[in-house]
Amino acid sequence: MTGLQRDGAEAGTRRREASLAPQGLLGPRDPLDPPGGEVTQEAVLREFREMLKDATERRFSGLLDPLLPEGMGRWLVAEAFHCRLKGPVLVDAKTLVELQGFQAVGPAGLGLLATSPPPGWVCKLSPQPALPCFLQPAAQGAFLRGSGLSLASGRFTAPVTAIFQFSASLHVDCRELQGRARLRARDTVRVLVCIESLCHRHTSLEAISGLESSGRVFTVHVQGLLQLQAGQYASVFMDNGSGLALTIQSGSSFSGLLVGT
Repeated sequence: MTGLQRDGAEAGTRRREASLAPQGLLGPRDPLDPPGGEVTQEAVLREFREMLKDATERRFSGLLDPLLPEGMGRWLVAEAFHCRLKGPVLVDAKTLVELQGFQAVGPAGLGLLATSPPPGWVCKLSPQPALPCFLQPAAQGAFLRGSGLSLASGRFTAPVTAIFQFSASLHVDCRELQGRARLRARDTVRVLVCIESLCHRHTSLEAISGLESSGRVFTVHVQGLLQLQAGQYASVFMDNGSGLALTIQSGSSFSGLLVGT
């Protein structure tokens, strides 16, 4: 190998060794340099949350749009309610009873006569024909959204074909049974949410409780989803399978919500 070739080979070796050598620390950034693109963990999490929020909004956008008036927010609940029995209901032995007479207002006796309800108050029909409504304060947590529920009949009529969530909590008083008759294992009560009052023909929500192991006052709760066709109604029933009459206490509740179409 000639001297020129040796010099060239040594220079190439030095260049390869220099490229493989560890790099030193960078010096301080010049204040005149443009800001770098450093990404922090907080920024990544914030961007992820925004992406998740956008994906969720796209998933559910338009779900309730056909039911809402023009210009209303997309998250407005079109149909929902939570109401309570106005008074106790007596259910005779071996009887299936549809519950009626609900309310979504506060205690009676606090009303004012007026023509339109202010915020936080609800309007009931006035006993005086000259005055259109009788105001009572809205009960905490109770509400009516939409026009599907009839408080008098206890029936919720679907405005559109959709899936609805219903729940009912009935407080059953069986104190009169104690000491009068011995309860049997087959003495039960059923609480149902039925479509068109046809509890056996259509799918219904059902909960069963035995009286033998229950206390003097107990609660039966039922909850679930039902699909209603437009114009069909759903309502609450109690089936007293015992041999004596039972009382459903006032304040027992019925609620519903339009989940989706």
